Amino acid sequence: MPGDANDDLTVDFKDLALMAQNYNLSGGKQWIDGDFNGDGVVDFLDLALMAQNYNTTRPPPAPAAIQSAAPKQPVKSSVVVRPGNAQIVRRRFSISAI
Repeated sequence: MPGDANDDLTVDFKDLALMAQNYNLSGGKQWIDGDFNGDGVVDFLDLALMAQNYNTTRPPPAPAAIQSAAPKQPVKSSVVVRPGNAQIVRRRFSISAI
């Protein structure tokens, strides 16, 4: 959220203090410095963005959904030897069958 320089989910005086330390200084600034529009400079444009969100709190991010994939079944390989012919046979066995 623009204005939340320290990323604590709230735009407050702590963020304003971080911005004030970098206001109108030379370029190369980042979000943590108060550059909320990404132009490398902390200036009035960033202050305006902060003012729009001042004293607001955003909800914490929702926990990531855990995607359950079907477990892979182990593959057991065996060699079947017949006169004049050798073959590799692959059979799937579940863990409970091994």
